[in-house]
Amino acid sequence: MNKIFKRTIATLLTVAAFATVGPVKYTSLFTKEANAAETAEKATLKGLEVKKSSSGSELQLYDDKKCKSKDKVDFEEKNTKYYVNLKSGNKVYIDPQVESGYKYEISKGSKDYDKDEKITVSSSSTKLTVEVWKDGDKNNTSNKYTITVLRDKDKDDDDDDDYDDIYLKNLEVDGDEVNLKESKTTYTVDVKESKTSVKIVAEPDEDDYKVRLTGDSIDSFRLDDDNDYEKKVTLNKGKNEFKINIKYDGDERTYTLIINRGSSSDKEESKEDDKNNSNNNTNVTARPNQWVTVNGNLMYNDSLGNPIKNAWFIDRNTNAWYYFQADGTAKKGWFNNNGKWYYLNQYSGQMQTGWSYINGEWYCLNPQSGAMQTGWIKSDWSGDWYYCDGSGKMLRNTNVGGYRLASSGAWIR
Repeated sequence: MNKIFKRTIATLLTVAAFATVGPVKYTSLFTKEANAAETAEKATLKGLEVKKSSSGSELQLYDDKKCKSKDKVDFEEKNTKYYVNLKSGNKVYIDPQVESGYKYEISKGSKDYDKDEKITVSSSSTKLTVEVWKDGDKNNTSNKYTITVLRDKDKDDDDDDDYDDIYLKNLEVDGDEVNLKESKTTYTVDVKESKTSVKIVAEPDEDDYKVRLTGDSIDSFRLDDDNDYEKKVTLNKGKNEFKINIKYDGDERTYTLIINRGSSSDKEESKEDDKNNSNNNTNVTARPNQWVTVNGNLMYNDSLGNPIKNAWFIDRNTNAWYYFQADGTAKKGWFNNNGKWYYLNQYSGQMQTGWSYINGEWYCLNPQSGAMQTGWIKSDWSGDWYYCDGSGKMLRNTNVGGYRLASSGAWIR
């Protein structure tokens, strides 16, 4: 009886041991397979040549966009970012080399190219991408190399910029299409003085580009698929300037759209109107609770018909702030009030807020108060960090406290 009992116990212990070891063994195997998938080695190129012609000599590779002698490098598998300096011409050819069992794809924006196929580079900075992966395992092994082609601008290029290779596909003002050129970022459109508003359409090359519209009569506004990349804006008499900023994956380009409200014939009519208004200033200034123009200057009368002076005023119809000076006219341009700087639109006098492009420089004006900001500022739109110096100007292409700022002004992490 004791022998039978001992054998039974021994058998049960043996089965339990196998039951315990078995799952651990196979779990270990599955874990190894999962880890292998997670840590799959990234594919690499074995060589990379950039040429001016399909059979020509190689262009020198650089590791910095300044393309100085000290920046010259040879291709290395582990380095995935290169620059080339195209001193003449507007085309290059890419020749990647890979081992057997690997594939690659050459692209410029959304367009793909074959090996040694001509790629036109019409802007001053064009980014090309070579993606390489192991055949059959692209998701786990894909790796990207970027080649930025820098070239001297053509003599007829009218914009001295360092913009990246991202563009608008379509730009319209009230249904009239603007003829876009890759080498041009500033456009001018004239409309009749009777036109107080227009619809601007700014559609990018790719749907995943972020587009922002800012201007004299509008704070920063995002254009996207949801609003068909369009926005209706009001126009002041004369010159109206708008900025269209597009961003994608660290690249950025800013277009300037100038809309002049008033043709030559309209201006003659306007002169006559101004003359009539000048002859009736007494009646005009006596009107309560409304905007008036006196001798070409914008003013606002209070409930008694008296012009507001030395005070801030908010127009409840537009929620826009204005400051009226001692003579009752609207202040324009930079304005220091109680130790804080504000910018009042040079045409309308409206206080600007958010990121504003003023006289060729970017400034960050508090979204609520309009006060100029300095120091490190994080963009709510892109999430990037920027630095504005003591004058409020956003810095670019420099180092601040050991932190490098790109041509767009964004901190390079």
